[in-house]
Amino acid sequence: MSIDVTQIRSVDWSRQIGGFGAIVEKLDDIAQCIRIICGTPKGAVEHRPEFGCDAWKYLDHPTNQALPNIVRECTDAIAQWEPRATVTNITTTYDVAHVSLTIHWSATLGGTGQTTEVSYVLTRPQ
Repeated sequence: MSIDVTQIRSVDWSRQIGGFGAIVEKLDDIAQCIRIICGTPKGAVEHRPEFGCDAWKYLDHPTNQALPNIVRECTDAIAQWEPRATVTNITTTYDVAHVSLTIHWSATLGGTGQTTEVSYVLTRPQ
């Protein structure tokens, strides 16, 4: 299956991860990019060693140390790698196995601001 490029209506688009032949556009594209940034450990992309986020390093720390560091790592990584989004707030849930973050962010596309949420799980890379 191929992407019908005549159906793309936005300058902000990319292939959908996990969706063979599908694309994401506009806010969905930004949300996917945020998940990629925060889910990629720094050093995992050979030719872009600074790309990603080191939030996973804090999963084994006590909760009162881990959560602020994880939030800071994600906020900094999004600010560096996704200029189309500004983080407004991050809420967290934490247990022994993982951290779940809800990243609240705003985007400006074509001069209009919008807000949406992105949820994902950070786990230590194997």
